[in-house]
Amino acid sequence: MKKFICMLAVIYFSFHYINANAKSSECTHNGNYVIDTLDDFYYEIGQEIPDLKKYITVRDSCGIIVDNDYVEVNYKYVNFNTVGDYPIYIYVELTTKVVYLHVLEDIPVISGLHDFQIEINSSLPNFIEGISAYDFYTKKDITENIIIDNSKVDITKIGEYQVEYYLKDSQGNETVKSIKVIVQDTTKPEIANCKDLTISVHSDINEEFFWKDIIVTDNSQGNVTKGLDLENLVIDKVGSYPVDYIAIDEAGNKEIVTIFVHIIDNEKPELIIPNNITILLNEEINREFFLNGVVVRDNYDNITLDYVLVDYHLVNTSKAGKYQVLYMVLDSSGNITKKIVEVIVKDNDVPVFNNVNNIHIPVGTKEYDFLENIECVDLTDGNITDKINVYDKYVDLQKVGIYPIVFSVLDSSGNYVEKVVFVYVYDDIAPLIIGVEELTFEVFTNLTKEILIKNIKVQDNYDDDITIDVDFSEVNNALLGTYSITYIVSDSSGNIAYEITKLHIVDTTKPVISGVKDKTVSLNQNIDEAFLLSGITITDNYDQNIIDKVVISGNYDTNKKGTYQITITVTDSSGNVAKKQFMLTVIDPNDKESKKSYTYIY
Repeated sequence: MKKFICMLAVIYFSFHYINANAKSSECTHNGNYVIDTLDDFYYEIGQEIPDLKKYITVRDSCGIIVDNDYVEVNYKYVNFNTVGDYPIYIYVELTTKVVYLHVLEDIPVISGLHDFQIEINSSLPNFIEGISAYDFYTKKDITENIIIDNSKVDITKIGEYQVEYYLKDSQGNETVKSIKVIVQDTTKPEIANCKDLTISVHSDINEEFFWKDIIVTDNSQGNVTKGLDLENLVIDKVGSYPVDYIAIDEAGNKEIVTIFVHIIDNEKPELIIPNNITILLNEEINREFFLNGVVVRDNYDNITLDYVLVDYHLVNTSKAGKYQVLYMVLDSSGNITKKIVEVIVKDNDVPVFNNVNNIHIPVGTKEYDFLENIECVDLTDGNITDKINVYDKYVDLQKVGIYPIVFSVLDSSGNYVEKVVFVYVYDDIAPLIIGVEELTFEVFTNLTKEILIKNIKVQDNYDDDITIDVDFSEVNNALLGTYSITYIVSDSSGNIAYEITKLHIVDTTKPVISGVKDKTVSLNQNIDEAFLLSGITITDNYDQNIIDKVVISGNYDTNKKGTYQITITVTDSSGNVAKKQFMLTVIDPNDKESKKSYTYIY
């Protein structure tokens, strides 16, 4: 502030001094003075009391500046320790001027500051809302220059925190203010989803039952102690009882929500009545007759047979048949149990079956009438064949086996009779062997069952997988000839099928001629068949002595030089023919060209 006041004084003094000197040469002072100063002064409490003479300029009537020693400033009405607007009297001889000194707590001024109280974990308040700042020198609002430091505030923790406001005006005067932010927890926990409960009398419940689906939350996000007040609750007595849910947070805020638990009896009385109530024709009946063997009990009330209503007016004991009797009982909560029981007025005649015997059915039969030729008669009801029940759930006509079957019948008097017989599902059809034909194998072939049944298939009316056997014990695979073999199959029911075919052991393999090479002889050399076969080996897969069956053919002349084609032909006992050829060359040993061409001569 002082810096600002001095600057204004210098500007003011310089302006008026120049004007005063301009007029001094032609003016005479008349005793009146002009006191020039700022209209108002500003003082911040706690600062050094300013010397206002420094900021006052006095001129005589000619405009000449007068020494400030002649100026007197009267502060007697000013309280420098109390905010307010105070008059200051300035005297120069008989000239007086009044200005005001504004005593302020701060310069610049921040207005509207106040402490905040916020709930824990809530949002920070708008610290600038309602706050304003004023610059006395520029006469402007400088609220936007306020700097707020709220970094110390922790909204997640209860406590008292300080927020700083910083502000500078146009002259560099600084104001620092602080407020308190009190983070507190005054909010009760919230207990949600509470509603009245309906519980059956005598129920086995615990506290977990009451807290199911109940959600307890608190703004502090801290621990919340939960409790229940079940003091007034009586589980074993029908009625409505208050139950309190209690939640207390760490700050001691307590919430209580009261619900009502309605203990009800919604269970019907139990009424146990004998399953079969039978009355003989013309038998005498009364209420006690129908209550014989009846049991009644209730989960809450003490109910006896006296509470049971029995309505049997529809029963006619003079006529065999089926009738209905009504039983009813009511407990104190209005739960009602009703049962309609069928009673039978009957005779003692038992129905009789005729022609019920074991049944034999071929497997694969699609449908079968088990009641064919069967009859049932009753002394009272007459022929009741159409009332026969057939229990055939175990019978499988597609599977060989022995199955039980039950024939039962109930006459109009409830007399029951049953007859158990057996259904024999059988298979008497032999399998069919497919693909049997004459077989031919090379001599010495290793014959096995797998080879002989390779192309054989079996069809059966019942079995899917049937083993094929083959009897080839008479076959000698080392001896050419024709033999008989027998295919044998048997299904699971013992049905057997045979198929006989022929098996031929043959030799279709040619003899083997090896070691055949071209030969060279000298002119006029004598050769024979042994010479031509020398070095050659002839074998056969079946014949032991095959050399006798060799035939050598070809036109050659050893008395004449040249090259001749020789053919060796062998035919085995099965007519298989093998041939090999080689070249026979006749040369002159004295011929120089022949000597060069051949290195050896037989």
